[in-house]
Amino acid sequence: MARFIIRCFAFVAFAAIFSAALLILWGELMPRKLRPNLPHPVQLYGFLDTRLKEADASSPVDVLFLGSSKAYRGFDTRIWASQGISSFNLGSTGQTPMQSELLLARYLHRLQPRLVVIEVDPVPFMDEGVESSLDFLANGPIDREAWRMATRINHLKTWNALVFGAWQQFTGRRNPLPKPQRQGPNSYVPGGFTQHDPENYQPAGYLPPMQCDPRPEQLQAFLRAVRMLDEESTPFVLVTAPVTDAFARSWIDDERLWSLLAPGHVHFRMQDAAMYSDSLHFYDRGHLNQNGVELFNRALIDSLGSRGLLRPFGDRNQAPS
Repeated sequence: MARFIIRCFAFVAFAAIFSAALLILWGELMPRKLRPNLPHPVQLYGFLDTRLKEADASSPVDVLFLGSSKAYRGFDTRIWASQGISSFNLGSTGQTPMQSELLLARYLHRLQPRLVVIEVDPVPFMDEGVESSLDFLANGPIDREAWRMATRINHLKTWNALVFGAWQQFTGRRNPLPKPQRQGPNSYVPGGFTQHDPENYQPAGYLPPMQCDPRPEQLQAFLRAVRMLDEESTPFVLVTAPVTDAFARSWIDDERLWSLLAPGHVHFRMQDAAMYSDSLHFYDRGHLNQNGVELFNRALIDSLGSRGLLRPFGDRNQAPS
């Protein structure tokens, strides 16, 4: 019996090593279209590699932004700097609470923000987090937090990306390409913001209703992230960025999501049909153009200030009020 158990363990170990070796060989030799279960989106969108490298070298900031593309395309760090507020934008494409949790674990102590602004939207809470995990595993370090994220997502594509990324990191060949500051109509702005070229949205009219049905594992990740902030005594607020009016009205039962997220927390819902015009302030149904970004950031700064959440950020040696 003992010999049988030993042989079983040996077979499992051999199979795991053989599978990993085959995966690595396939990833190294085959073009992307022939490896659909091993996508490796290095610097293909969102500037995540550039953003993380900059965050690794950044000093403490007053405000840290987290969230999906609505965050890195919506919170313009230059506008906050013009008000004397240092900030860093750690938004990423399709970022779900699982990736927000990872970023806080990595960067909360390094950036030491006095306020964390978490962009919240129904879509990331309904997502498995797989596509966003591939972005992180291709463009960020393979560390304990990356392994923890992969374990919680537990999807074949994520595991494949983790193994391949770990191999590339071990062999010193992670992200050898020059880091672009511009991709198509998008330009990276130091501090993590991405500016989209001037463009106005052409409203599409009616949008079919969409049911807001958050995934339990994303809600749990959000609660773990909140617990992390509470344990570090770091104040935070939730912000729902503006979207086009038709898109906002298409959601069904999103109040249930807000009731799960916001009890006891400050939540700014910045959807203001009187302030934003679909054709003047957006470039697609879910993202503000630069004119809209200017309005949104200044309105949010005013809202935070009126709640006493933005005291003068000058001397970091002072205790938070």
